[in-house]
Amino acid sequence: NFGRKSLNEIKGVLTEMGLTLGMKLEGFIAPDEEAEEGESSDT
Repeated sequence: NFGRKSLNEIKGVLTEMGLTLGMKLEGFIAPDEEAEEGESSDT
């Protein structure tokens, strides 16, 4: 169970690392997107 304080602490650590929640990473394909691509190539 994450509270507002915990979430703000996580956001602070990410900010220190130059990251944010929900950011897009170039060249990264999420596992669920890989599965969808694999299914579409089978047809």
